[in-house]
Amino acid sequence: MKKMEPATKCVNLDWLEVFCIEDDANKDAQYFQRLGWNVCVREYGTPLYKQMFTLLNEHGKPFLEIRRDPYSLKENGGIFEKGSCHIRLANRTLYTYNPIQQLQEFLVKYNYQYKGITRIDIACDQLVFDNGMNPETLIKKYMAGSILKNRNSRINAHGCERADGRSWNSIKWGAASSPLSTKIYDKTLELKEASDKLYIKDCWVKAGLCDLQKVVYDYKDKKTGIEEKRSKMVIVKPGTKTEEEKTINEVEEVKVWRVEFSIKSEARNWITIDKQHVLSIGLTKFLTRERCLLMFLLLSKWCLNFVKAEYNKDGQPLRKDRCTPIILYTEKNLENTFKPHRVTEKEDPTRTEKIICNRLIRMSKDNQGYRLPEDIRNKCLELVHYLTLSHGNYYMTDAEMKRAENLKKQIEDDQQMELVAMDTFESLDWVEKWKNNTLTIQQKSYIKRNKRQYVALFLQRAEEAYKEAKLKLQHSKAEIDFWSGKTMQPDVKEILYDLPF
Repeated sequence: MKKMEPATKCVNLDWLEVFCIEDDANKDAQYFQRLGWNVCVREYGTPLYKQMFTLLNEHGKPFLEIRRDPYSLKENGGIFEKGSCHIRLANRTLYTYNPIQQLQEFLVKYNYQYKGITRIDIACDQLVFDNGMNPETLIKKYMAGSILKNRNSRINAHGCERADGRSWNSIKWGAASSPLSTKIYDKTLELKEASDKLYIKDCWVKAGLCDLQKVVYDYKDKKTGIEEKRSKMVIVKPGTKTEEEKTINEVEEVKVWRVEFSIKSEARNWITIDKQHVLSIGLTKFLTRERCLLMFLLLSKWCLNFVKAEYNKDGQPLRKDRCTPIILYTEKNLENTFKPHRVTEKEDPTRTEKIICNRLIRMSKDNQGYRLPEDIRNKCLELVHYLTLSHGNYYMTDAEMKRAENLKKQIEDDQQMELVAMDTFESLDWVEKWKNNTLTIQQKSYIKRNKRQYVALFLQRAEEAYKEAKLKLQHSKAEIDFWSGKTMQPDVKEILYDLPF
């Protein structure tokens, strides 16, 4: 039997929410603002809490979310104790190296009484399972009935109908109310269709799961019929990235699949592994990446229990416990799975930003019908260049980048020539040449266009220098009058002048 080698994978928490009790202090948004936090307050609360706000980290990114001040208190016949609150780490925070430690330090620092986990999701991203099977193949065979699964009989699948058959991109086991549910889905598709999160892709790249490649493609606007080249980021096979853009047909795109377990508070102490061990769910179980991987593997033994659909001689299906098991993961080389890394602070542009960038590129060209002055077109190109660089240089073609860089260099050269011209004008080196009529037509034209502006500028400089010198002269005169004794107070003068020198 061929030994299973662990495939490259990236394990992270994807949701963490805890239930806490505040101390007697009123820890509302203003409380944290007074302590120096940047706080984003939602104008309305939730069905259970009156207040909801998000604390931002030093980079202005969400750190954690707090829901507090419950409507229904036990002292009034309700369900919550006084001071009850829910605290949820922001999704970006969960992709840092030590999210559990950050949460624990926050709870201790601000005197929250930790009660337990309300919900925790743990996810593993991979291209293939450790046994080499593609997750897409697993779902396809499962939906066709050639693979069976134990436990969680309630399923919910999503996909699309194609000419060559059905294609599945997501499958979930467990009802919405289930304390423990399992989901396998195409994470790259979700990021593309929902909210693109560069920090997740950055984790994939650092884990060696894939690379990010800039590609260029042909785009035609359905409303205007305008055809143009556009660029974007795609996820490609690791080791195939190039610094220069490629056409979209040249790259080998890959799908990153996610296996995700979602555990609610009701499941904390009832999951049984191998009919012997009860799996308790607490913060310390997920404290490090290695522990997260171990917990994921333990959960996979319980929740990803697949077997081949097999039959007896009479063609009757065998019981599942007698069928050949399909082992998706191995526990080998746990210690070599993770390395600490810092989450990128860059963000993918929003849909609105992408629209603005594409419009600015059009406006920067003189053949698009906008009829804008050249300086305005240049400003459009400068702005889109800045926006593109701030998002990782994936959303502007290399040709447009080159055009923007050439424009930037031209502006810098023009500014340098302007400084040289100002020095030449101020020193009056050109006057003799003007008299002798030895200046070129371009030089004479430049002087005629700019001499009033230069004279006004140098006059302004001289006036400012005069005012500054006048103030210094007044200050120096006052110093002379004081130290010579003219303006010194008599008692001070007596003390100073009697001092030995």
